[in-house]
Amino acid sequence: MNTKLFSFLKLAAPTNRERLDLHFGSGDGKRWEKFQRALKSRGFVKAIEKDERADEKLKQYSRMVHLHKTGKGPVFPVKSDSSGKTYQVKYHSSIGRFTCSCPDWTIKHSVSGGDCKHISKLKSQSEMVKRASMAMQSIARSARMMGLQHRIVSNDEQAWHAGEVNKIHRRIAADRRVS
Repeated sequence: MNTKLFSFLKLAAPTNRERLDLHFGSGDGKRWEKFQRALKSRGFVKAIEKDERADEKLKQYSRMVHLHKTGKGPVFPVKSDSSGKTYQVKYHSSIGRFTCSCPDWTIKHSVSGGDCKHISKLKSQSEMVKRASMAMQSIARSARMMGLQHRIVSNDEQAWHAGEVNKIHRRIAADRRVS
């Protein structure tokens, strides 16, 4: 076979090992973009796990980014207050942890643990809705005890939103009970 043709075919469909060699062989930013795209492949992540050049942080990074990109957990779009971009926050019941598509979580928190501001925002909103729901239930209970017939939530949109958030909480709680 012609060596030029063989070289061309290798570039057209590199193996996971060859992709790793390209990544470790250069500090070129384009190679990092290819590395990021390759993290969708479970085989590529396994190749990183076995490669002696990969340190523990790179292995952890690869596992977590792969999980975020391919995981099937519930997805919550969260809009950033600073940039206006919308990031995808996912909950993974298999590890009991949230992941986010923002650069802060991807680069820093995927390896060190912890939450980015988008995950914290989602958690705090969920906590506020839980507290508001408990307060509304308490008021309704008090009103019933006093014999009052009062509808606590009169705005249909607020009721719908609270119902959706409650569904999310029930789904997360069910995922935690299963795992």
